[in-house]
Amino acid sequence: MKDLKHLIYFENLLQDADNELIRQAKAEGRKCLGTICYQLPEPLLNLEGCFSVRLRAPRTASMEMGTYYMTSLSCEYCRAVLERALEGGYGFLDSIFDAYACSQMTSCMENINHLGAIHESNPDFFMQHVDTPMKADENAVRHMTRMCRARVLDKLAEAYGIEVSDDALRKAVQDHNEICAVLDEIGSYRKFEHPTITGYEFAVLCLATASACSPAGRRSS
Repeated sequence: MKDLKHLIYFENLLQDADNELIRQAKAEGRKCLGTICYQLPEPLLNLEGCFSVRLRAPRTASMEMGTYYMTSLSCEYCRAVLERALEGGYGFLDSIFDAYACSQMTSCMENINHLGAIHESNPDFFMQHVDTPMKADENAVRHMTRMCRARVLDKLAEAYGIEVSDDALRKAVQDHNEICAVLDEIGSYRKFEHPTITGYEFAVLCLATASACSPAGRRSS
């Protein structure tokens, strides 16, 4: 029962997009940056003074408005995110950083921006699109570097005064790697002859790391 208590805590964090830890971090003055794709380097959105949250739409029922603007042929995740935005469910976001990796999600983001779905709650809200290359050669690395500098780091420094020095970046990467190492270690428990963690429990922990921010500056893990 003791272990179940902790699992319930993480499950409760996943019940709302604007959960307890996000509200606490916002109250401390930190900027909440929404993201939807792993192709945008997360450490860049977790520098001191800000934190990233993977956009989710828990407990979605109707997607009528999302379908109206995107058609029923679009993926349900994109329509659910748009629906939640139109409902006012992302008013806690200070900005969204989107990767040009999925045309349907790009359409979702463009609808959110064009319809002003978040601007009503936060007039200073802005959205940035990052052109992410689909290859891993030297040209792609240079292009990605330029995109991240111009569309992410420079914008964070300009809009919020976030420190984007090499030292600040290294610290963010170190924190990110530490969380990943902890999750890897927990995941290894599933390989035991008699696993001490279930696949469901591990999935909850992984999802919580992308959906909740801890007051200490690291996402809850």
